[in-house]
Amino acid sequence: MANSIAANIAKCCIDKYEGFPKRFKPLPNQWTILAGIVMERREKEEGKKGKEIEECPMDVNKKQVNNPSLFLECVSLATGMKCLGRSHRLPTGEIINDSHAEVLSRRAFQKYIYSELRACMENKNSIFQYNKKTGKFRLLNSSTIKFHLYVSQAPCGDASTVSLSELQTEEEKRINENKKRIFNEKQQSTNKHIKLEDEKLLLRGRLNYDKLGVLRTKPGRIDADPTLSMSCSDKILKWAYLGLTGALLMRFLEEPIYLASVTVEEMYDETSLRRALITRCGEVKELPQPYKKTIPHIWKSGPPYFPYTKRQIEMLEKKREEEEGKEETNTTNAITTITINNNNNNNNNNNNNDNDNNDNDNNDNILNKKKKKKKKNRIKADDKAIYWSSPMLQPEAIINGRKQGASPKQGQYSKKTWSDLCRYYMLKQFLQTIQQFQQFQNKQELQKLDPSNNKKNQNQDQNQDQVQDLSGRTYEDIKKAMAPRYREARNYLFYDSISIPHPVSESLSKRGILKGWTRKPKGEQSFKI
Repeated sequence: MANSIAANIAKCCIDKYEGFPKRFKPLPNQWTILAGIVMERREKEEGKKGKEIEECPMDVNKKQVNNPSLFLECVSLATGMKCLGRSHRLPTGEIINDSHAEVLSRRAFQKYIYSELRACMENKNSIFQYNKKTGKFRLLNSSTIKFHLYVSQAPCGDASTVSLSELQTEEEKRINENKKRIFNEKQQSTNKHIKLEDEKLLLRGRLNYDKLGVLRTKPGRIDADPTLSMSCSDKILKWAYLGLTGALLMRFLEEPIYLASVTVEEMYDETSLRRALITRCGEVKELPQPYKKTIPHIWKSGPPYFPYTKRQIEMLEKKREEEEGKEETNTTNAITTITINNNNNNNNNNNNNDNDNNDNDNNDNILNKKKKKKKKNRIKADDKAIYWSSPMLQPEAIINGRKQGASPKQGQYSKKTWSDLCRYYMLKQFLQTIQQFQQFQNKQELQKLDPSNNKKNQNQDQNQDQVQDLSGRTYEDIKKAMAPRYREARNYLFYDSISIPHPVSESLSKRGILKGWTRKPKGEQSFKI
């Protein structure tokens, strides 16, 4: 059953991606990584107690999976493998630092959640329902709605370290060691050693393959600009504790939304995946409610396979080279036959030397064209990333943290070049949603009150002041004010600190289990809308 669901989760994402226009896909010699979040929805069985789910109309993205009561729908999707170095980070919230597929699909998922919250407030079909007792939203039925992550390749970091080490050739190992030596010599000569938070707890990229279970940053290349972005393995592990919803969305939700499973296609190593995403960190009993440690299922996807993985592109390129090799052999044989005939016909002429020179020129031209074609067809990673979330009609392409095609005017990038997934626009979306939310709550309150009650205007004025107050505050201040429990849980996990005392228990040793997590530079979250 698990294999069947995993295969259908993968198919759901791949089918959605294949439906995108060609301009959003890699060139024939390029590869990329695909990640998507799929919603599983089960109808409640007859005879079971509990409130029935209010069914939404089926759309073209929903897949029925060998079970009339089970439906899968891809709600967010992304590709990408690039990450900006810390020298490119900006304090304006305008740039996306981490464009790995898993990270973008999660942020696109947050856009989907915002759209579902708005739908619920507008009394449209939604996966949420409003709880008047708590003043927040919850899933219609958490036991019948689940979310799954699909990735076409094992996440970077601890989950893929062993697989990458096994795939490396001796030549690649020698090149990497040489790069490491040159980089270290350069650091020592300039006396500018780049140090991370705690080098005993945190490693750069793909260094030290023999060290397992440790936190790592991106990227893998030792000679690249260091980043402050944690590996995808580490981020997925964080989601197991804090959920996919992040800080700001928790202003509206009763509980975080967690992953029920992670499905991986290539570089699948169950031991490494379980260690990286589950077992390297245990349960933390002191986590503030509603946060908890969750354990997602780890599944391997079968066919259909994502056609743009590195392995698939290499197989296509090898097949193409074999076919071209046969054609070139036939062409060479034909040219040789013509050349021999020409030489025989010109045996009595005095132009033999000229013919030989022409033949040599032809051979050189063929070799040069072959070298250029081989260089042109060299397999490489796709530079762009894309993301999509329901109900977007088409995806958005991103290069170097901005919309594809972005160029500065007089040294400045206009807001039109900023991606909708950048922190600035995600904060703007939050402010728009909270304004709608406060109006929605006013209506809920008015339904309880006498129309002539004087509290009506008081409530509206109070909520309007709250919105006005938030609009003038920084991103960091808003997160502190709107999500204190999230911040409390995060600090407890990452930095071995917490704002309020907790009872002593046997699991206190688990405090700070993700210690070593990179901190954002001071002032980076100080932008305002």
